[in-house]
Amino acid sequence: MPVAALYAGLVLLWGSTFLWIGIATDETSPFVVAEARLLVGAVTAAAAVALAGADTRAAHAPATLRPWLARGLVLSLIQAAIPFVLMAYAQRQIPSSVAAIINSGAPLWVAFVALLGIAGTAAERLPPWRLPGLLVGIAGVAVLVGGSPGGQLDGQLLMVGVVMTYASGGLYAQHALAGAPPHTAALLSTALGAIVMLPLGIAGVIADPPDLGATAALIALGVLPTGLGYVIYFTLIRRIGTTRALTVTYLMPFVAIALGVIFLHESVGPAAAAGLALILLGVAIVNGQLRIAPRRAVDAQ
Repeated sequence: MPVAALYAGLVLLWGSTFLWIGIATDETSPFVVAEARLLVGAVTAAAAVALAGADTRAAHAPATLRPWLARGLVLSLIQAAIPFVLMAYAQRQIPSSVAAIINSGAPLWVAFVALLGIAGTAAERLPPWRLPGLLVGIAGVAVLVGGSPGGQLDGQLLMVGVVMTYASGGLYAQHALAGAPPHTAALLSTALGAIVMLPLGIAGVIADPPDLGATAALIALGVLPTGLGYVIYFTLIRRIGTTRALTVTYLMPFVAIALGVIFLHESVGPAAAAGLALILLGVAIVNGQLRIAPRRAVDAQ
């Protein structure tokens, strides 16, 4: 499938994440949200592999995936279990639109990690002329946090944690699972994450069982942005790299904001709009879509 089609599909799927979580967290525990998302997502990812053909099924046989289990377990924690719980707790305190706007800063964290030399390819490390983008993006988060109503700070900080773990997980998958079959990351991150979260998920169901509406939202959350979304996301990472794949977060907030306004009756205040503009400006500078240096200096990089 063309990269453009995968990219557009991921924008729509991941943009809907915040709507489904917003519906589910009103009725059940964040641990139930995370476990259902992982369990349904794992089944969906496995079904996608099974439907892809005999060669794809053979490439992802249990014996083939076994050498990757340890790395898959690490990925399941930083890319799935931990951020899923944090996001569910965050959306109990902040609107889905605010969560999506903070999430749009994920490429900034990738760039920061690459800048420190902790991870990332040479192509992901920033030339000096792109460094101001990090500061602009951070300023956008500061404007968003400073202009939000009281009581939302904890939720916003949780979403920052989500961004850090998501972005770190993408970098980890790109390098630690580089030689694995193409859908290994999606399969192992969801399946192993579901196993890790199972005790907490069961406890959450007993303490705070979801109603019919929340159950429907959890199924949609697991099938669409998690199962199908992760298959597409890790495919894009292999084709275009983590930084470029995460630029889907440019457009996700607009999908999430539209869905939040239509279905959750949310509104977008001036602080949220200004924060979004600054974050996207910072990401554009970091990724080179907006040049702030003379062309000769840019070309020299």
